[in-house]
Amino acid sequence: MSFDVLSEESTRDVTPSSISLYLEKRGWHVRGTTDSDAVIWIAPDENRRVLVPSSQASGDYDYVLRRVLQKLEEIELRPQQAILNDMLGVGADMLRVVLYIKGALSLSDLFLLTACLRDIAASIDPHLPEQITFSPPEFDQIAATQWTLTLTAHPNESGLETLSAALTALAAALARRDPGAILADARFADRRLITALHLILSRVAALKQIAFVYLPSQPAEIKPPSSVVFEAATLESLLQAVGFSSTILAPA
Repeated sequence: MSFDVLSEESTRDVTPSSISLYLEKRGWHVRGTTDSDAVIWIAPDENRRVLVPSSQASGDYDYVLRRVLQKLEEIELRPQQAILNDMLGVGADMLRVVLYIKGALSLSDLFLLTACLRDIAASIDPHLPEQITFSPPEFDQIAATQWTLTLTAHPNESGLETLSAALTALAAALARRDPGAILADARFADRRLITALHLILSRVAALKQIAFVYLPSQPAEIKPPSSVVFEAATLESLLQAVGFSSTILAPA
């Protein structure tokens, strides 16, 4: 992995505190400092570590930051630019939407995806799409099979936790094949969330799976990340099993 994938302009706004908060949110913890006052961060599996400078004024700060990004790229199997973007938005609530694909996504697929995600957000709170920043979809050059789109919102205004909880509840009800839980849940009363999710999975031809990963602004020990996965191949049969039509998604 080379260090020249990121420009100096793209890294200069990343502070030691934003790196530390990024690591803390993902379950890393501090284990002392080095003789040069760099902070030693240990991964959740206790087997890996990164060194974070205590000050941005240190002469080798840019080099050390790139070392941190390279290490995280290897651990998370995500591009350095995607990790850097998350560091820059680390003080916000984020909902990462990961599309696992079996081919290329067309421009119309990407437009449909963004429109459906806005509709999913609006189904929970009509004002939620106005509070969310939708990042452009990023193709993961490492995994080579996935696109990621990140929804970001200020934590004091964010409904992303509510949206994540609704998606989790829907996935759990579908897994249990429990039509009562879906039909009785006020979050799904207008069926926009289910309709939009179905559109993504049925109209984006290359899609195999879609995952929603909620990354709250609070540290991991206070509010850990959560994720829910919907399989393209099984969602339609599950919807039918819980009493939804495969075409109009109205209760059967």
